Amino acid sequence: MAIKNADLKMLYGRSAGRCALCPNHESVFPDSLAGVDLDNKNISEMAHVIAKKKKGPRGGIECWGDINGYDNLILLCRNHHVAVDSNPDKFPAEFLIEVKRRLELKVSQAFDTDRRRDHDVRILMLIMECMQFMRLRSQCENLPQNFDSSFFDAGTVFEELLVDVPDARPFFDIVLENNFVDFQQAYQNLTSTLSGYIESDRGAVFLYAQAKPVANKMIIPLNKSELYRDLRSGEVLEEIGRLKRVFLESYNELVSYIRTAYSEVDLYAYKPYKF
Repeated sequence: MAIKNADLKMLYGRSAGRCALCPNHESVFPDSLAGVDLDNKNISEMAHVIAKKKKGPRGGIECWGDINGYDNLILLCRNHHVAVDSNPDKFPAEFLIEVKRRLELKVSQAFDTDRRRDHDVRILMLIMECMQFMRLRSQCENLPQNFDSSFFDAGTVFEELLVDVPDARPFFDIVLENNFVDFQQAYQNLTSTLSGYIESDRGAVFLYAQAKPVANKMIIPLNKSELYRDLRSGEVLEEIGRLKRVFLESYNELVSYIRTAYSEVDLYAYKPYKF
């Protein structure tokens, strides 16, 4: 019985057209060989792990399933096919099955890595489009004296992202995920502290007054008329300054990593940046 076309497609597909025994899993469709232009000529051969005839290489061993089926085939270049069948003792069936498995696993992992990176890039781009990411520094750089009320908007993006795209986090890239966790935690620590000291509608006295329009921004300034009535005000301002420094450190670390590892992500993709 001849080898079925479906088994051939599976063999070539799962091995990505690579020889299972070449040191670097060379392609069986080379552009050239030994300086000779081959124009992607097919130099592959489908070898049987267990020969069809008992007297053939590794013949006589019980073969599970179709002896001409995918499970009993391995994709090799011509040189390795000759070596394997000429030296069956050096290339036992178990060894051939294992190197085939390793190659196919390597191919599978390579494509999985690509898909995972595509996911991380897609989520990063979505965040940049929805968040004023590159303005976060300027929005809080004057703390503890004042800050831009838009600084709170990033928190809304964090919340809505998990609702709209449930599989957005965690990132597959462990370094990216750790940097993002540190950044988000530092942001939440700072904003939760700031929100606790903004003047409420009930007229309670806090360190910060209500927002005022300044140069197309809503700036929340220190409530200086009430500030020094609070004996803890100095400690609070010092803590806000510390949280700001922690946030900017984590923010800078994240920006640096994205620029290095994900150069295709536009950090300035937030819609109002597009003029």
